[in-house]
Amino acid sequence: MSEEGKKANKERDTRMNGPHFEANTKYFTISCYVVGVILISILAFRMINNWESTKSFLSAVFRVIGPYFIGFLIAYLVNPLVNLFYGKLYRDLLKIKSKKIKAGLSVFSAYLVVLGLIVLCISYIVPQLITSITELIAQFPDLYNQIMDWINNYVQKNPDIDEQAIYNITNDYLPHIQTYLLDQLQKIVPALYGAGISLIKFLVNFFIAVIVSIYLISDKKKIISYAKTIIYAIFSKEHAQTLFCITKDCNDICKSFFIGKTIDSLIIGCLCFLIMSIFKLPYAMLISVIVGITNMIPYFGPYIGAIPGVLILFIDRPANGIIFLIIIICLQSFDGMILGPKILGNSTGLRPIVILFAISCGGAIAGPLGMFIGVPIFGMLSYLIDKYINHRLKQKNLEM
Repeated sequence: MSEEGKKANKERDTRMNGPHFEANTKYFTISCYVVGVILISILAFRMINNWESTKSFLSAVFRVIGPYFIGFLIAYLVNPLVNLFYGKLYRDLLKIKSKKIKAGLSVFSAYLVVLGLIVLCISYIVPQLITSITELIAQFPDLYNQIMDWINNYVQKNPDIDEQAIYNITNDYLPHIQTYLLDQLQKIVPALYGAGISLIKFLVNFFIAVIVSIYLISDKKKIISYAKTIIYAIFSKEHAQTLFCITKDCNDICKSFFIGKTIDSLIIGCLCFLIMSIFKLPYAMLISVIVGITNMIPYFGPYIGAIPGVLILFIDRPANGIIFLIIIICLQSFDGMILGPKILGNSTGLRPIVILFAISCGGAIAGPLGMFIGVPIFGMLSYLIDKYINHRLKQKNLEM
C-alpha cells in the first residue's frame, strides 16, 4: 500500500474511532524522572523536617545492619593480607595446586595473624595502659598541692606580678575542679556496670561481624561475579564496564589510604614510645597509643593526640611536658615531610584545603570516626566529579 493510502486509512480510523493515545518513549522517560525527583524531594524534606525521628530510625537501622557493615569493613581490611598469603606463600613459595586449599589456608592464616596481634595488644599493651591510668587517677588528690607549690615558686621568682589575683583565681577554680574529679571517680561503679553491658553487646555484634567477614572473603569471587551479572543485566555493556572501572579506582583510593595511614600511624606510635622510653618520660605506653590512634586523622590528629600528653606530663613535671612537646613537633615534621609522602603519596588526590573541609564535615556528622573516613569519602567524590566533568568536556570537544 502506498503512503497516501496509509495516510487515508489513518484519517478514516481517526474519524470513525476518535483520536487514540500513542506511546512516546521520550516523554515517558522524562515523566519518570520528574516523578522520581518529586518523590525524593518529598522524602528528603520529611527526613529533615522530622530530624529527631529520622535519627531514631537511622539508629535503629544501624543497630540491625551494624554488625554486617562492620563485617564488611573487617573483610575489606583483612582481604589484602589474605591475598598476600595466597599469592606469595601458598602459590609461589609452597606451590600448592588446589585453589580451594590455598584459599582456605590464606583466610585461616590471615585471621590467625590478626588474632595474634589482638592477643599481643591485650597481653602487653592493655596492662600497661591500665597501670598508667591507675597511676594517673591516684595522683588526682595531690594535684591541688602540686599546682599550689608551682604557683608559690613562680610568685617567689617573679615578685612584680599580682600574686593576690593569681591566688584568688586558684582558690576559686581548683577546689571546683578537684570536687568534680572526685565526683566522677565515685560514678565509676555504675559506669562500669553500663560498660559491662555494652561490652557484652559489642562482643556479640563483633562475633557476628567476624563471621560475616569470613563469609565475604571466602565467597568474594562468587559475590563479585553475581554483582557483575546484575550490573550487566541492568546496564548496557559499555556503561557496565565504565562502572567497573570507576569502582576499581574508588577501591584503590580507599585501600591505599586505609592501609597507608594504618602503617604510618603504627610507625609514629612506635617511634613515640621508643623516644619517650629513651628520655624516661612517664606514661609512655598510654601517650604513645593516643598519639598513634589520633594520627589516623590527617592534619588535626597529631595535635589532638599531643594535647592530653602535654597536659599529663606538664602536671607531672613541667620539663617533661616541654620535652614531649618538642618530640611531637619533630615526629610530626618527620611524618609530614618524609614518612607520610613515602607511604601514602597522593592517595586521595585532594588538596589540603579540601582535606580540612572533609575532616570538619566528617567530625560534625560522625565524630572522630567521621574525621577519619571523611577524607577517603571526599577523595572518591572528588574523583567521581572529575570523571564526570572530563566526560562532559569530551562530549563538547573541549580541552581544559
